[in-house]
Amino acid sequence: MRRLVHRLGGRSPRERAARQARHVRAQLGVAADIAITARRRALAGERPAT
Repeated sequence: MRRLVHRLGGRSPRERAARQARHVRAQLGVAADIAITARRRALAGERPAT
């Protein structure tokens, strides 16, 4: 049981921080990609067909 608890809790606070950082970076990367694609679409189609 002890091993299980250790695995769930994480080896050390450093590991937790590293995992959190990776997660945040991934989310920011996705948001950046969306923003870039939106800008490109706006620039490519400055006059949207209405």
